[in-house]
Amino acid sequence: MDIPQYMEQAQRLLMGAFPNRLVCLGIQGSYARGEAAEGSDIDLVVILDHVEMADILGYRSVLDRLPEREKSCGFFSGKEELMAWDRGELFQFYYDTRPYWGNLEFLRPLLNRRAVARALHTGACGIYHGCIHNLLHAQSMEVLRELYKPVLFLLQAKCWLDEEIYCSDSHTLLAHLKGMDRAVLERRADIRSGGAITEKMLLPLSNHLLDWAVQILAGYAEKSAPAQK
Repeated sequence: MDIPQYMEQAQRLLMGAFPNRLVCLGIQGSYARGEAAEGSDIDLVVILDHVEMADILGYRSVLDRLPEREKSCGFFSGKEELMAWDRGELFQFYYDTRPYWGNLEFLRPLLNRRAVARALHTGACGIYHGCIHNLLHAQSMEVLRELYKPVLFLLQAKCWLDEEIYCSDSHTLLAHLKGMDRAVLERRADIRSGGAITEKMLLPLSNHLLDWAVQILAGYAEKSAPAQK
């Protein structure tokens, strides 16, 4: 996929469909991080001034005219709605988006440490629950692979909180990590690469992920709590 050419075509179609209304066109996910494989989704980010039903249908028409429609994914929203979004989710959204046209700088004042800590803590809660549920019921390596996916995003948030640095890719992030944080990201890379990972490793890999989630829960519960009035 020639992403620059794809984005140029997307910009042209969007500006034709929504004249003077496009706030930001960007890309997220594996293409933004330079980790895309042949079957990777194309995670477009399209922000208009606001969004109504006619705009959703108009954007669908734009997607239908872009190549590899079946891989289209991403985020479509109005600026007004996005500014009212959960602050914790906005942190990852802002940093994971590589703008191609326009920008998301209007979101930067909304990103605060308590919101990011809440996002980190909530993510760890989800991993903890998912690991235990998988071990009790599905006992599936595929489910475990999915549970390891958000580890990258949560460690990016943790690094930002601890060192005030945002690392856009796993290789850069790894250099800033140590101990259990580093080990869990390395295990995520092993699982992602599809290396020598077998069903027999379900228990040890689950145990390691659970231990890491517990560490995050203990370390960030108070930091993520709502401010006292």
